Amino acid sequence: MKNITVIVVSLLISAMSMTVQAKAFLKDDSLLDKVAPEVYDMDTLLVKINDRVVKAETLSKGQPLVDSAGGVIAIPTGKFIIKLAEGVSATEFSQQHNLRLDWRSDNNLLLLSAPDGSDLLKVLGSIKQNPQVLRAELDLAQDFYQPW
Repeated sequence: MKNITVIVVSLLISAMSMTVQAKAFLKDDSLLDKVAPEVYDMDTLLVKINDRVVKAETLSKGQPLVDSAGGVIAIPTGKFIIKLAEGVSATEFSQQHNLRLDWRSDNNLLLLSAPDGSDLLKVLGSIKQNPQVLRAELDLAQDFYQPW
């Protein structure tokens, strides 16, 4: 019984020291940015044009989204993740918006692809205006496992 008590106490002491180290680590803002990369606001997507960071007026598949410093944070895949209202036909919806239906779940969650060369922001705006859409967002490829 003493061995179990010693093990439990050792684990608790180890956990407490890790908590203290984590708090000190996260107080440094620059380190916090590396742990929790900048979250992008879908209303103010940024792109880099001629070495300048600007608000995206248009967006195409593969065009990198950047943070305010110009670092790449995500790349649009040319797809949309959409949640349709109950009873809406996914096939009819995708045809209506000229999108390819790549995947659908039983509860009307869809993955739709835009044709090559489409302005993804324009297509997303059109999708969001449809009253049958409960939620719509760009599908973005992200790599948070970059070396520091």
